[in-house]
Amino acid sequence: MPLSPVKVKVKGTASPDDPDLHDYWQHRQQRHGKRYWSRGSTYYRLAQSQQWRCPVCGEGLVNGEEVHAHHRSPVQAGGLSQDENLQLLHQACHRQVHGQAKTPVGSQRA
Repeated sequence: MPLSPVKVKVKGTASPDDPDLHDYWQHRQQRHGKRYWSRGSTYYRLAQSQQWRCPVCGEGLVNGEEVHAHHRSPVQAGGLSQDENLQLLHQACHRQVHGQAKTPVGSQRA
């Protein structure tokens, strides 16, 4: 019979920024994410394929921020709304990606 992982509660003052608790918070976010979207839904499949992380900032997808489905190849350019062309990003990361796309090559952002 396999042993179940030991569940350890952290103190109320524990911070997600504490490097010693990184694994705990990562596991907690992933576990919460698995209940956040319906199993088999597009968002669930995308989150799972991204290992429940935002590819822009590297943080867990389910951290209280709004999550957007981003088309890697824009719909206006013929991109489809299929899993291969979608990725989940935090709202702020999504704005950042679109802001970078509109910045002319060689120009500097303020």
